[in-house]
Amino acid sequence: MIVSLVTGSLFCVVLACALLLAGSVSWIVGIGMLALSSTLRLAARMARVDRWRIWRMNGVRIELASPPEPASDLSFRQRQKAWSQSAPCRCPP
Repeated sequence: MIVSLVTGSLFCVVLACALLLAGSVSWIVGIGMLALSSTLRLAARMARVDRWRIWRMNGVRIELASPPEPASDLSFRQRQKAWSQSAPCRCPP
């Protein structure tokens, strides 16, 4: 539990700093987009590390949730609603 607290706090601080940097340079179109995309990639890598840590410590494998397939006949708002209400990742109990 302590390890989760420490890694969660570390991940939160790192991502907060990265988002702050991305926000501060967002007025420069090219640099802001580069900083934002780098922040998102960093968040994905940190999530992968955390899933691996949970698997090593608890033996529980957390699979990536796949986004639902978009229906072409739905509006953008309806697709967002369908995605937000989709079933969460099914992890072993």
